[in-house]
Amino acid sequence: MKKLLLFSFLAFFSISVCAQSAKEIFYYDEGLAYYYGQDGKPEDKKKAFQCFKKVAKTLPEAQYYVALGYLTGEGTKLDLAKGAKWMTRAADNGFPRAIHRLSVLYRNGWGVPEDAMKSYEFCLRAAELEDPVAQCEMGLYYADGEIVEQNYVEAVKWFRLSALQGDMDAQFYLGYVYSEGDGVEQDYTEAVKWFNYAALQGNLGAQAYLGMCYYEGLGVEQDYEKAIQYFNSSAQEDDLAQLYLGLCYANGYGVEVDYTKAVELFEQAASQDNDRAYYQLGRCYEYGLGVEVDSVEAVKKYFYAANYGNVDAQYKISVYLYTGNHLIEQDYTEAFLGFKAAAEAGHTEATFNLGNCYLLGHGVLTNYEKACECFSIAAEKGLVEAQYNLGYCYFYGYGVEQDYKQAVQYFLHAAEFEYAPAQFYLGLCYYNASGVEQDYNKAFEYFSLSSDEISSSLYYKALCYDKGHGVEQDYLQAAEYLHQLAEENDAAAQQLLATYYHYGYAVERDYNKAYELYLSAANQGNIAAQYGLAICYYYGLGVERDKAEFDKWIKLAAQNGHPESSTLVAQLGL
Repeated sequence: MKKLLLFSFLAFFSISVCAQSAKEIFYYDEGLAYYYGQDGKPEDKKKAFQCFKKVAKTLPEAQYYVALGYLTGEGTKLDLAKGAKWMTRAADNGFPRAIHRLSVLYRNGWGVPEDAMKSYEFCLRAAELEDPVAQCEMGLYYADGEIVEQNYVEAVKWFRLSALQGDMDAQFYLGYVYSEGDGVEQDYTEAVKWFNYAALQGNLGAQAYLGMCYYEGLGVEQDYEKAIQYFNSSAQEDDLAQLYLGLCYANGYGVEVDYTKAVELFEQAASQDNDRAYYQLGRCYEYGLGVEVDSVEAVKKYFYAANYGNVDAQYKISVYLYTGNHLIEQDYTEAFLGFKAAAEAGHTEATFNLGNCYLLGHGVLTNYEKACECFSIAAEKGLVEAQYNLGYCYFYGYGVEQDYKQAVQYFLHAAEFEYAPAQFYLGLCYYNASGVEQDYNKAFEYFSLSSDEISSSLYYKALCYDKGHGVEQDYLQAAEYLHQLAEENDAAAQQLLATYYHYGYAVERDYNKAYELYLSAANQGNIAAQYGLAICYYYGLGVERDKAEFDKWIKLAAQNGHPESSTLVAQLGL
């Protein structure tokens, strides 16, 4: 390919100088031969410069090479001012490559005053004369939007013109805009095509992106082995290749898992300010993957990544701020701001947690409507927790009109992924006929599915056995579950178990235990237990009779809405 390009290059110059004298052509061709080490001549920049200098008065092509000599110090003494002077002469004589090179000089202030606008103008002139490098740079001007208004459609136009002339950088950029959908409809197949063209010419960026396409299965069938081949070709210098090759070693994709190697590659990519590499290093230090667990270093890496704009790292730090730990003090306000920034960047988990902040009033004033908006966005992206939370909002009417049927739909979506809280609420809906027809069998099923994780599910499972709802009545089984929950200080379970000891259901009647359980549950605000405790004091069950304590607890239960207590208070005139 290089030989083909050189041939085309030489052919171009041969045509351009055909109108010149034989002597001029001779010295110019000699200069080219020495410059590139062709036609049996050794590469000798000094001799090349001497040849070009002899015909530089009249040949713009020779003026260009004389300028290069002064600008690089190859073949003559380095002199940027003289280089700029000769490059200007060649440009004034219409030589496209000189016009483009002059653009570079003005961009960097080499031998001329730094002037971004002049740089752009010279680049445009060269591009219009079909200089491929200049055309590629025009594409970058429009993609960056610093000198001219950002316009990806215009950028694509220039990248394509350059790419069709074989410029590997333009081919890479054209592949990139197709992969991102900038100025064109996103098309990974087309992206892969142009990445291939550039990769064949040795463009490291194209090789890395081609590897990424095979890694992700974008535009091609997923193939980790091919991905690794491309990553290996470019990983010595390209940070994207280093990152993805590290991910291959970390996950065992196409290679044996090797966390040490993964860390090494992440470090290489991070040294080039790759934000994703910093984030991966944070994970390695947090979980001890290839390195010793080091929470300080983990946080440091996450902060580096966040400072470079990594959304995952911003979210991670926000979680730290939300929960607080020995390194980062809990700060709901800062956590809220972090979640908000990450959510605006499209981070699903951050959007969900932003909703939680609005729901709970953490770092921001409580706003149920905004909470629901956040949960809806995250739920649409498939986040199970958000689907559950949205169902929760519909169940209680937080931020939306209470709608049990809608709640059930969201709970069902989450329950499909075995999300225990959603399973519990589905059980509750079927048990109480909320949004669905009452079905104790389904209720018991959902309570059973979630009872290992949700204590309330275990309580309702016990209640089903107690009442024979959805399962054959079994006080012994109910008592077993209630004992388990009572030991965990579950007030509802303590109250129901207290009635078992009070009346001798599945256990030997024991007023002392009944009293203790009523007392514990009553102090936690359980109104049924407050009533039971009052009865114990009235009749002296498990405790000395105490009229004052009876009055206290029966009135408290009545105030909290317990029907029997309210009746007694009225009858007794308390």
